[in-house]
This record gives sequence, structure tokens and C-alpha cells, in this order.
Amino acid sequence: MMTEEPPERGMGPGETGAYLLLLLLMPAVPVLSPGGGAALLSSVWLGIFGTNAFALKVGRGRFQTYANCFLVFMAMTGLSHVRLVVFGSATIMGMLFHASREGASPSSAISIALRKGLSGLVILQICAGVYPLLPLSGSPGLFELLAAAFALLALASVLEGTIIRLVSAEFHRPTSSALRRFVAVWLFPLTGMPFLLPAMASMQSGGGATYAASPDWPVLTFIMGNVALLASQLTALVLVRSISAHDSKLRAEQLLAELSMDLAASESALEMLGHLASKWSGTAHPAALRAKWRDICYALPAGEPPGRRPEVVSRGRNGLVVEIWEREEATTDRTRLDAFLSHTDAALRNIGMRDKVSEDIWKCMEAVVHSLDLTDRRTAGHSRRVAAVATAIGKQLKLQQRSLENLRMAALLHHASHLLSDQGSGPDGDETDDLFTGELRDMKMVELPAEVRLSIHHMTENYDGTGRPDGLPGNAIPLGSRILAVANGFVTAAEQGSSERAIREVDLRSGTLFDPAIVSALAKAYEKGIPE
Repeated sequence: MMTEEPPERGMGPGETGAYLLLLLLMPAVPVLSPGGGAALLSSVWLGIFGTNAFALKVGRGRFQTYANCFLVFMAMTGLSHVRLVVFGSATIMGMLFHASREGASPSSAISIALRKGLSGLVILQICAGVYPLLPLSGSPGLFELLAAAFALLALASVLEGTIIRLVSAEFHRPTSSALRRFVAVWLFPLTGMPFLLPAMASMQSGGGATYAASPDWPVLTFIMGNVALLASQLTALVLVRSISAHDSKLRAEQLLAELSMDLAASESALEMLGHLASKWSGTAHPAALRAKWRDICYALPAGEPPGRRPEVVSRGRNGLVVEIWEREEATTDRTRLDAFLSHTDAALRNIGMRDKVSEDIWKCMEAVVHSLDLTDRRTAGHSRRVAAVATAIGKQLKLQQRSLENLRMAALLHHASHLLSDQGSGPDGDETDDLFTGELRDMKMVELPAEVRLSIHHMTENYDGTGRPDGLPGNAIPLGSRILAVANGFVTAAEQGSSERAIREVDLRSGTLFDPAIVSALAKAYEKGIPE
């Protein structure tokens, strides 16, 4: 599979001037006898136009086409001003047709055509100058001509990429696939050169480049070779497009299946948008993509999108919006895109419903926990204060949003954990009024996240390993538990005195009961101000 190429950029005045300068520096070409030339040149024009119009692109400015066969034919049978005009005009018109057929914008199509036409004229004259220097006999045979044609095809393939990079000043472009492209661009016309060999041999006379006495045979053989080359070019195009379409369909189906599995395993809307963006990029290779749902946005590549309006904007039924910036010479398969969007849209709808249910359950649970706090006048609002302090510490430690939510849930539930787990007392050893026992135990049907359960279970561990229930030391204690221990210790001390005194008491137990790093984070959060 070919690496995706950067889009063709516009051809500026500097690049155009450089090509024209190269043409002016070329040696003057002779004007040959026009005998028998009209029919032949018409056929040459059609051949160059057709092979360029139905070329197969393999890279920026590089194409699989039999057009170089005609270039070598003209270089070996002699140049004239008329032939240069025929070659240049046919190349430019053929590439304009090709670029338009591929969906390029008018400005891009003109740039592609001019770049190909002007560079082709330079290459043609170089090859025409090199041909007389080849070691051929006075009256070369078919094998000598074929060998010379192969050598000139190789030279043309090398010059094609070199001139474009030289004139465009693009020495920084990667060359890892240069050999593969050279082989593709050289070997392809190599198979078509024998079709023009009979006409080329009939036009050779004593090693000079001139027409035979009777033009009928050269023209006839050339026309037959021309038809064969055009038929081969069209056949290759149809076959490659068919294979490419089949491979693209299989690839899209595979990525769609992978997207479904990734969506099922995703825990957040951001993950889902990321999976959609990466899988569609693997399918269509857009220049940029942005997927949005509610207030969440995922961009690929990261950063600002291209400075133009997206070519494609597609919307799902549940608020999903996908904006796509296409590459040059590329169009988006809307039907395929709709399939990717429908899978993601359904998954986002499910996660939205799940979040709504979780939010409702959480509000109910929070209200019950708050009511439980109020049963003890001495510690009314204790769990809420622990949650506020724990969240402030978590933000100071730059925890992710999901971890902050789990930390707050664990802090709010730490006094009621014994009711949710059929224990007789909470982590602080206090007995609780049975007034709310039934309501909380009914909530056992709601499965708490593993991070919440672990944080509550180990919050009475001591940093030096002397705590309970498992005597875990240091970093073996879950981070959430270490944060809860410090937050609970600070709030408990503050309820019995002042916040300044609570900070000092927590600091005194740093390294024994509490993690020093968490104590330091508490101090910094306290300086910034901890919201109620």
C-alpha cells in the first residue's frame, strides 16, 4: 500500500521561472524535414495525451504511465520545434484531464499539468542530447535500439524526480520510498517500449534521426503501437482501480469491525471520539478530522485544523458532529462515513444514558449520605468536607477527571462503607444510627468502581505499615487511600480545633501515618484555598 502523499501545492512564479530558465539553457534543437510528419505527429499527440490522461499516480509528481515511451521515441527519432510543441501541449492537456478526473481543484490541476509539462520538455531535450552519445553502431539493430530505449527510460525516471525536487527546493522530503517509486515509474513504461520499436527502427537511417523515404510504414507501425499502448494503459488503470477498490472495501470493513469492538470497550466519550477519528483516518486518510459531541472535541492531528472550511460536515442523531478536511484529489465516501458515524453515535447514546442513570443514582446516594452526616451533630457535613479536601489534593496532584470523581465518591461514602459492605462499623470504628441503614443497603445493587472500593478499604492503612486491615506500607497503599487518610485526618482535626492547628497535626504525622507527598499537596492546596 502506497504511503499517503502530501497534497500538491500551487506552482508559484519562482518555480515556473526556474522551468523556463532550464528550457532556455537547453541547446538549440534542429528543425527536421516535415516529410510524412502530420499524420505521425497527430498520432503522437493523441498517444501522449491519452497515456497522461489515464496515468496512475504513485507519488507527488510521479505517475505510472506509458507517456515516457513517447518521450524516448521522440528523443531517438529526432526533435523539432513542432515536436516540442506537440509534446508539451499534449502532456499539459493530458495532465489537466487527469487531475480533473481525480477531483483536483482547477488551480491544483493547472499546477500539476504545468509542472509535468515543463519538466517533461526539459527531460525530453536532455534525453535527445544523450542519445547520440550512446555506443550504437552505424545502423543499429532492434536489440541495440531496445537497449538504448531502456537506458533513456531509466534516465528519464531519475530526472523526473530530481528536476521536481531541484526546482521546488524540496530536498527535505523523505526518500525512503524513492527506490520503489523509481522501479514503478521505470519498469512500467519498460513493458510498453517494444510496441514502438518497429516504428522507431523504420525511422533510423544510417544512425541519423530522419524519416524513411516512404512515410507509410513508420506511421502505420507507430499507430498500431500507439493503440496497443493506450489499450494497455486503460487496462492497467481499470485493473488497479478494481483491486484498489476491493482492498479499500476490505480495509474499511476491518476497521469498522475494530471500531465496534473499541467502542464497546470504551469508558468515556472522549475515547470513543478518538477511536472514530483514528479508524476513519486509517480508511480515508483525510488531511484533518475533528469529531465533536456535547462539549467534547477530538482533533486529528492535534492542534488547529487547516485554514479553510471543512469539505465534509456530517451529523449524527445524538449530537455527534464530524468535520473532515479532505486531501487534494480525494473525495469522501459518504455511505462508508455514515456507517462509521452510526456505530459511534449509538455508542455515545448508550454512554449518555449510562451517565444520566449514574448521575441520578449518585445524586440520590449523595443525599442519603448527607442525611446520614446530619444524624451526628458533632460531625454534621463531615463527609462533604472530606470530599472537598480530597478533591483539592487530587487537583494539586493533577489527577485526571475520572480519578477525581472516584476520589470524591470514596470520600463521601467512607463513613457509610460499612453499610454497603455488611460491616458493623465504619473505617473509623464508629457505630451508625440504623435510621438510614435500609436505604443505603438497598444501594448495594449499584456496583461501585474498583478504585472507590479500594480507596475506602485501605484508607486506615498507615504509611509506615502499622495500619489495618492489611498493614500495607508506603506506595503499596492505593493513592486514593493515602489521599483519603490525609483529608480525613485534616478534617477531623479541624472539627476539633482550627484549620491551622489541623495542618500542624497532619504534618507531625507525616511519614508515619501519612504520605509526605500527600501532606505537602494538602499544604499547597490549603494555601490556595479549599472550597467548602
